Formats: sequence, structure tokens, C-alpha cells
Amino acid sequence: MGLAADLGIGPGPRPRPPVARLLLRLAGTRTGARLYSLVLHHLDRAVFALSGDRLSFTEPASRLPTVMLTTIGARSRRLRRVPLVAFPVDGHVAVPGTTCTPN
Repeated sequence: MGLAADLGIGPGPRPRPPVARLLLRLAGTRTGARLYSLVLHHLDRAVFALSGDRLSFTEPASRLPTVMLTTIGARSRRLRRVPLVAFPVDGHVAVPGTTCTPN
């Protein structure tokens, strides 16, 4: 029935809180998706920092874990931290890339 069902993830037996349902409904609109793409990673970083890297802003709504991926800049050699949604797969964590294409 789709990627979420194939991976064995998705909505659990308990209903989502009203705020989470509102956030998901907003994300389904063009305006909401654009707003989230501009703002959500900033909120995730702030919540991660305030909670000691234990919580994120998006986890309650998506019911998926959020991880902070740390990379090193190719030229600047500076550390870059980016919050990403991860998918649990057979005891491992899968992090989707933006350029996932079949070879």
C-alpha cells in the first residue's frame, strides 16, 4: 500500500493529537509546504538544542525519528548539522537523500 506500509511504519493505533493533525493538514497545502521548507529545520534545531539533542519539533506529528546529520564542508571544513527524518528499517536507520535515483 505504499512505502510506509512496506517499511512497517505509519500511524499507530492511537490517534494523533489535534495540533499534530493541524500541522499535517497544513503541510498538505502548497503554502504550508513552502512555509515548512523555510521554517521547519530552524524549529527542529532550536528544539534539539533546548532538549539536549533528544527531541525535535517534527517527531510528534510525523511519528518518525528525527536525526541530526553532521557533515563537514568540502571547502570550509566546517561542521554542518542538518535535521533529517529517519526511517527505521530492520533495526537500522535509513535517511532518505534528495537525489535518490535508481542506478
